[in-house]
Amino acid sequence: MIQLLIRLACGLLAGLIAGRIINGKRTCLWASALLGLIGANVGETLLNWLHITVDAPYYVDQIITSTIGALFVLWLASKIKE
Repeated sequence: MIQLLIRLACGLLAGLIAGRIINGKRTCLWASALLGLIGANVGETLLNWLHITVDAPYYVDQIITSTIGALFVLWLASKIKE
């Protein structure tokens, strides 16, 4: 149960960071959490596919991986909209 809460918190933070980088504005907390959770899965898959490891203390590596994945998801969504 605690792992789920930690993953949700990391996903929320990653979604907020990615939304701020791409859009330059704040996004809804629920949307940010969902984006971060999707980004966590996408980021982990993408980094594994590229054979890249993120080695950081505590949960920083999870936040970095989730942010990379969320940025990729937002970038892909913007390209699809065009």
